[in-house]
Amino acid sequence: MISRRFRIFVSRFRIVLCGTAAAGLFWVLDSVVDFWFFNDGGLSRHVFGPEPHDIWMRCFTTAAIISPTWLLQGMLNRRRRTEKELRKSEARFRLLYEDAPLAYQSLDEDGNIIEVNRAWLTMLGFTRERILGRPMRDFLVADSQAQFEKHFAFFKQTAAVTNVELSLLAADGRTVIAAVNGSISKGEDGKFLRTHCILEDIGQRKESEQALRASELRFRELYDNMHDGSLATDWNGRILHCNRAYMEMLGYSLEELQSMTYRQITPGRWHAAEQRIVDDELYSRGYTRAYEKEYIRKDGSLLPVELTAYLVHGGDGRATSTWAIVRDITKRKEAERAIRQSEKQYRSIFDSVTDSLLVMNSDGEIVEANEAACQLYRYPRRELIGLSGSDLAHKDYCHLGPKLNETVREKGRFSAHSVDVRKDGSSFDIEVRATAVDFEGQPHMLVVGRDISERKRSEEAIRQSEEKYRELAERAPEGIFEADLDGKLIYANNQARKYTGHTEEDIARGVYLRDIVAEEEVQRLAAERVDVARGQSLGVREYLMNRKDGTRMSVAVNSTPLMKDGKVVGTRGVVVDISAYKKAELDNLKRQSLESIGVLAGGIAHDFNNFLAGILGNLSLVRLDLDSEDENVALLREAELAAERARGLTQQLLTFSRGGAPVRKAVSIAELVKDSASFALRGSSVRADFQGADLSCRVNADAGQIGQVVHNIALNAVQAMPEGGTLSFSIDTLDGFSESGERTDSPEQVRVTIRDEGCGISARVLSRIFDPYFTTRDEGTGLGLAISYSIVKKHGGRLEVESEEGRGTSFHIYLPLLEGEPASAVVVAGEPVAGQGRILVMDDESYVRDLIKNILQRAGYSVARTRDVASCLDRFKFAMDEDRPFDAVILDLTIPGGMGGKEAISKLRQIDPRLKALVCSGYSNDPVMANAPEYGFDGVVTKPFRPQDLCVAVDRVIRRPIASDHTPT
Repeated sequence: MISRRFRIFVSRFRIVLCGTAAAGLFWVLDSVVDFWFFNDGGLSRHVFGPEPHDIWMRCFTTAAIISPTWLLQGMLNRRRRTEKELRKSEARFRLLYEDAPLAYQSLDEDGNIIEVNRAWLTMLGFTRERILGRPMRDFLVADSQAQFEKHFAFFKQTAAVTNVELSLLAADGRTVIAAVNGSISKGEDGKFLRTHCILEDIGQRKESEQALRASELRFRELYDNMHDGSLATDWNGRILHCNRAYMEMLGYSLEELQSMTYRQITPGRWHAAEQRIVDDELYSRGYTRAYEKEYIRKDGSLLPVELTAYLVHGGDGRATSTWAIVRDITKRKEAERAIRQSEKQYRSIFDSVTDSLLVMNSDGEIVEANEAACQLYRYPRRELIGLSGSDLAHKDYCHLGPKLNETVREKGRFSAHSVDVRKDGSSFDIEVRATAVDFEGQPHMLVVGRDISERKRSEEAIRQSEEKYRELAERAPEGIFEADLDGKLIYANNQARKYTGHTEEDIARGVYLRDIVAEEEVQRLAAERVDVARGQSLGVREYLMNRKDGTRMSVAVNSTPLMKDGKVVGTRGVVVDISAYKKAELDNLKRQSLESIGVLAGGIAHDFNNFLAGILGNLSLVRLDLDSEDENVALLREAELAAERARGLTQQLLTFSRGGAPVRKAVSIAELVKDSASFALRGSSVRADFQGADLSCRVNADAGQIGQVVHNIALNAVQAMPEGGTLSFSIDTLDGFSESGERTDSPEQVRVTIRDEGCGISARVLSRIFDPYFTTRDEGTGLGLAISYSIVKKHGGRLEVESEEGRGTSFHIYLPLLEGEPASAVVVAGEPVAGQGRILVMDDESYVRDLIKNILQRAGYSVARTRDVASCLDRFKFAMDEDRPFDAVILDLTIPGGMGGKEAISKLRQIDPRLKALVCSGYSNDPVMANAPEYGFDGVVTKPFRPQDLCVAVDRVIRRPIASDHTPT
């Protein structure tokens, strides 16, 4: 294709040729005339040999001919190109004007319509012939006509109009509320020519804004009127803001509270405990349990409160501050009811917000985005932050970005319809509302976006066909219903009918809302229906619903008034089944309760084991000092046996509280099963039948954990035999088998079989009995068998079940058999094993330190005692400096308020890497007790202990060769 420049060159070259030819012709004619009238030589001399002044004259004449022609041709070409471009531009702008999505109109000086585009005609439903030339006031409702006259006169004076709202009358009688923005064009003489106005249908937006304002007002009133106090603090504990209830609790004003930290209004005795809660709970999992403390009121009095704190995370997922709810526990019951209602309303409001929220700085850069925005634009939050509004806008709508920034900066708000683009390149219609906000101390914009693509398609579908609307409602995944003012159902879609169990015939015969909701909800439903009849939207409310078959289900209903001709004629609502959510919420509460109980049980067992250590050890020492024929010896043995059984009880508590690795030792499986089963069946109508109780069968296991397995299975059997029966226990040994039942080269196994005579388990339930939280009983937690399965797996064994409905259930526990000498049952220790050496003991309890000293000194050791890590290190260094090092150290694992054995062993090994150490604790669920060598220890002593156990453990450690590399993990 020939380029434009080449065509211009050819055109001008043609001009030069024509000009040159004309100049040559002039040259010849001038020579002929000169020859004719002044013949003083031949004709050739006049053509080819003229005088110099004739040559210059003829060249000048030639240039005079060519140059104007050149310039004239260039001017003509540019004029033709300009006219052509103008015609193209006019056609493009005419097409853009006609196809613009916004309605446009032009009025003359008298307010008559002289031009509209297709969007204007579509919005009001008129044809162009019906409206051109007619006054604008003919298309306004009566209330807007006077307003139009006033604003039109002002419009002609100021030459601009912004966001003037008018009510227009459509061809079908509808009232269309439009926002008018425009300007005036004037002639060169400054006289009025015509108006240029854009009309935006804002009816839907006004309804949405009104609902949003009402929702915002309700939420703010809810926050300020909460019965509970609420406050937010920064990382330094300074109070950022609080609600009215918190100020009334303490008697301070907001300004006074914002100048203080929460520690300044908290008594000093609470500081350490509260800091531990913050460190152990708030920073680790993001929230704290509800705990009690005291505040100091302004008048100096103390206020007891219950407080729960939460971490507040920013858009990048990092914690930015803390938020706490404070409850005056002097009126606990009233406060609990208020907080439940507040939480329900807050959750309903929060869950119903699905709009995109973007926070932009003054440059239009996105600095924050909510999850709805990420889902709308399909960007991860880290990619969305840092983009600008123009990066998200469609290329045809990029001009709205500068206008948005300017309008928000000048007027504080902006709204428009636009088209944005997702990360995958797909575009969608969006309604944008921007408001000026203060974010992190700097002016920003909060841009609220709502995807209206579906709404537009739905509205178009509704206009085209009522049948499509009904089909959409019938296929909706949520239940949709309509009821009249008497509460009678007049419509229920397919999902709503599934929820209630009623058919279309039932609804036609007459079904009322009061027949569907539970009896206890009827009175509340009646009161709320009165509010709906007054035109109020209820928002999302939860109900307990009765189905036609008598079952119940929890639902969330979003109810709004059903309007017709401007009057409330009934209720329209959307129903969602939240039964699964409610069940999950209940399961979560169960889990939290069990965790709290587990923590309590572990703490009690730890302290109880410390006490038992003193009791059991001193009893043994006293008995050893008595003559074997003394009548008190028998009593002391009974006391020792009782202490041993108490130790077993604490092991049960520790097993319940922990989920870590087992602390194993050789135990008699027969004695363990017999003791655990007897404990579980005590007080029930079920009789135990023990078979194969061979004491030679022993396993390397955590006696407390395996005992808990037997205990859980026995309790299930008791519940399966409410009328009583026999629970059989049998123990036998097997060659190694895999889980599929094939023989392997693995060691022999012990099989414990527990068989009941209960109702059995169905095949459907049998496959799920080891699932956490699965239970068939209302009072059950669903954790017993799940915990049992986990414990057996951690011991290298397996747990199997066989059952048939009506024929009982059998559980099989497989554990590796430990070969060697038979394990003994609970016996009373003899004289401590003799030894020699210097031992350093660290324990925070004085009676435990004294007990260990008495036992070891009786066995021949020299013992030094310390109560904490600091004194232990000093004593150890001093002994090293004196060249009298300790042969071993015994370190208590847990020291309240300071470092314990885990920290101490690391510091001691820095002083002496060849050190031999034992860890001692009554809290055996700690991983240090289960894997002592990994943490730098050579042995373990579990509280409570007998003198012989302690001495044997010390003797083994002292005799053990020193490891070449013994660094704690």
